[in-house]
Amino acid sequence: MLIEAGIDVLSSQCGFVTGLGIVTVCGAGTLDINIHEIPAQSIEDAEDLEFSQIEDLIDEETGVGYQTIECIN
Repeated sequence: MLIEAGIDVLSSQCGFVTGLGIVTVCGAGTLDINIHEIPAQSIEDAEDLEFSQIEDLIDEETGVGYQTIECIN
């Protein structure tokens, strides 16, 4: 989606949100996230596509954060 919009993706990682609990049922969402590094000048364009900066995910007060993991194909 980023590349198709003309945004250079410098690197990508897999991860998951920490500090939250969810109900695990078939068809429900997960806490898995994809983390993409893009040029600073492209952040606004990415946000227009509903992407968020990783810093927006972190809330030290509630303990919400993220952890990177190895991507599984």
